[in-house]
Amino acid sequence: MNDCSHNSSLHCAVCRASNAHLLEGQLDNIVAESNLRKRCLDFKKGEPVFLEGDSCEGVYCLKKGVIAIRKYGSDGTSAVMKLIFPGQNFGYRSVLFDKPHKTSAEALTPVSLCMLSKYDVKMAIDKNPKVRQDLINLIEQDLGAMEEKLLLTVTKTIRSRFAFLLFTMSKHIDPTANTVTFHLPVSKKDLSNITGITVESLSRLLKKFKSLNLIDEKKGLITILDRQALHEMIQED
Repeated sequence: MNDCSHNSSLHCAVCRASNAHLLEGQLDNIVAESNLRKRCLDFKKGEPVFLEGDSCEGVYCLKKGVIAIRKYGSDGTSAVMKLIFPGQNFGYRSVLFDKPHKTSAEALTPVSLCMLSKYDVKMAIDKNPKVRQDLINLIEQDLGAMEEKLLLTVTKTIRSRFAFLLFTMSKHIDPTANTVTFHLPVSKKDLSNITGITVESLSRLLKKFKSLNLIDEKKGLITILDRQALHEMIQED
């Protein structure tokens, strides 16, 4: 981990990554008015931002890269619970409840992020109750995403679940383009954990989607050739 404090004064409103709810708007104004500063941090691929059981240091907003939120079992195995993309916040649940982290956050790629300390967040909450509501809203969104994931697993075919994963990842890379190219940030084992699809079935689906000219795939580089067709597949299944 390295500090990149030369960027720490960047206003959230002009940050290209910032489409999140928490570190823009009111909170950013409070930061400026109170002479508080965000820390800008860089992490190498594979480095932890925090580990399960660590005390909470603050709220994070991802500027560049991809982060996996992982949960580890007693035997040391892990499952990816959520992927964090640029503009998204994480770490807020531990700040709001003042509890140690219940999950780990790992850099899947080289990562740059901003962090606002929990003390500054609490100061912001004291000055503006809307900040607390913003935190609660983010937690509600997480719960809604978990429910949607469970619903997909129960009601959708594996084809539709895989299409949904590719569609969602590509939307984070470019929300408007119909053709998008990106590196798969996780292994097939992690993709299996996220989607509830076996590794073997994922390999078959990759080949099937390529044969349908929906995607192209070379050494982990995925090109979505027709995102609209993926969306239609999700709706049909």
